[in-house]
Amino acid sequence: MLSQTSPTAPALSPWMPLQPDPVPLRLDEQGVIRVGDSALPLERVIDCYNSGARPEGIVECYDTLRLADVHGALAYYLNHHTEVETYLAHRELAAEEERKKIANDYPMSSARLLALAEKYPPPQQWYEEDSKPF
Repeated sequence: MLSQTSPTAPALSPWMPLQPDPVPLRLDEQGVIRVGDSALPLERVIDCYNSGARPEGIVECYDTLRLADVHGALAYYLNHHTEVETYLAHRELAAEEERKKIANDYPMSSARLLALAEKYPPPQQWYEEDSKPF
């Protein structure tokens, strides 16, 4: 594997300088990690990837993403799997707490919830095997 050992080391190739690119992840004001310049949270890219989507398919579904940013985000995820999974678990706990708070603040009768669930069934996941666009 080619690498440049220090910032002052000579370039390995005069035509193609080898230098590290920054990780295409950023933390927003709410503490959510976003991918590239998009508003898409990291967990959405990881969910797609773990469901079998290729980076190209993820970019097709989320056209605000750049392919290089998806590859960079996935490389970070694969190299820092434990840390990212800890972050994702924390995000899921925070989301569950928010759902409970909303349910407590705006209670609905179980009959109303059942009527809504019947009227608006959950959508089929776009990444299921029979409708996979990747």
